[in-house]
Amino acid sequence: KEWFSDVAVTPAEDQEQYSSAEGLWYRKVLLIFKFFRSSSKEPYELALVRWYDIFPEQPKLYGCLQLHYTKEYNAILIGSIYQEAHVIPR
Repeated sequence: KEWFSDVAVTPAEDQEQYSSAEGLWYRKVLLIFKFFRSSSKEPYELALVRWYDIFPEQPKLYGCLQLHYTKEYNAILIGSIYQEAHVIPR
């Protein structure tokens, strides 16, 4: 369902330099899929996501971050999704 498609993602240990001030990244999940490699019986469970970025110059509104879409898309491991996030459009 579209209303459950916004998620908070934890950065990998080797990506600490990219972590946000809040310690989480925010993404919109567009597609969930499994990728199988012939050399491994275990599939990679991935999500195609679009990035949100935080407006650094904007103060929090009602205690919430102000986000905007970027032009960046990635495939991430499902296991890196920390929790659902409720993003309310203005």
